[in-house]
Amino acid sequence: MSRLKRKLALALAAALALACAGAAGAEENGWREGLSAAKPYEGVPEVDLSEKLGYIVYSPMNSQEAKNSCQRLFIYLPRKDVKAGDGLVRLYSEEDEPLWESAMSNEEAIEQRDMTSAELNSLLWGDGTCFVMRLPKSLELGKTYYINMEEGCIQTADGKLSNPEMDGKYAWRFAVVGDYGVNSMEYRRPIPTLTPEPTPEPTATPEPTDTPEPTATPQQSGTPDPAMTQAPSATPEVDPELEALLALANGITPEPTATPEIEYETRQRPEAGDEIHFELVIGGEAAEAVLYGYNGTVDFPLVTFHESGEVFGKVLKEDPAWGVMFLDDQGNELNRAEFR
Repeated sequence: MSRLKRKLALALAAALALACAGAAGAEENGWREGLSAAKPYEGVPEVDLSEKLGYIVYSPMNSQEAKNSCQRLFIYLPRKDVKAGDGLVRLYSEEDEPLWESAMSNEEAIEQRDMTSAELNSLLWGDGTCFVMRLPKSLELGKTYYINMEEGCIQTADGKLSNPEMDGKYAWRFAVVGDYGVNSMEYRRPIPTLTPEPTPEPTATPEPTDTPEPTATPQQSGTPDPAMTQAPSATPEVDPELEALLALANGITPEPTATPEIEYETRQRPEAGDEIHFELVIGGEAAEAVLYGYNGTVDFPLVTFHESGEVFGKVLKEDPAWGVMFLDDQGNELNRAEFR
C-alpha cells in the first residue's frame, strides 16, 4: 500500500471511530451476575447507596499519565440517579497555580450524559453516568496537575447525598506526557474593538472689550498709511508625506507605528466561525502529523505537518469533531489526539 493510501485509510478509520463513539450510548450492556452499582467489581465492598454516593472513577486516573494531549477530564459513576450540584471543581498546576474552576452545574463547561457503550465496556459496568469537563485550553505536555472538588459537586437526584470534599495534591493527580502531541488547543473568537471618535477641540470665543475704537489720525505728508502696511505672511503648512520623504532623504528613520494586538475570547462551546488554535509538537518517534475532521465540522488550510509549530483552523459547524494523527517515518500510526 502506498504512503498516501495508508494515510487516507488511517484518516478514514479515525473518522469512523469518531462516528461510532458519537452514536454510542443508547445501548446498555447490563451488569454481569453478582455485580451492580453498589458493587461494580468483584472483590470490592458493597456500598449502601441509600447512605453514600458510591464508587467514582476519574480519567485520567489518579497518579496516571495522559498521553500526547489532554483537554477533557472525565468523572464516571456506576449509577444513573445522580445530578450536578453547585460545588466547585478546581484545576491546579504542580506549583499550586490555579488554572481553572467551575461550578459542576455550569453546563457551558461541564456536560452530564449517559456513559457510552465503549466507556461501559472499558470499565466493565452495566450502566452509569459521565461528567465531562471541557477545559478552556488543552494542558501542556511535560507538566503535572491536580484537581480539588468541593462537597456538593455531584448529588443524588433527590439531593440528599453528595460527594465528600476532595482536597490536597494527591487525591486526583495526573501528568500530561509525550515527545509529540498537542499543546494549548483552544477555540477562540476575536473580541471586536471600537475606535472612539476624536473629540473636537472647543472653539475659543473672543471676550468682548469696552475699549473705544481709536480715532483716525490725519496722515502727514511722507508718512506711510498703516492700512497700506503689508501684514506678516502666515507660516506655510507642511505636507506630512513630503516631510517623511525629506526625513528619509536626510537619513532620519521614522518611528515605527505599533500594530495593536488582537484580543481573543476563549470559547468552551465552539460555534461556526470560531478559530481553532494550538501548538503542534512533533518529536521522538513521530515524524509526521495529519489533521482530520468528521462530518465537515472543521477546516484546516494545511493538514500534513513534518515540523512543530502553530496551527490555525476554523469551526464550520457546532459540536466539531476532529483530531491529529501522529505517524512514524514509515507512515504507521503511533497515536491520536482527538477533540470534540
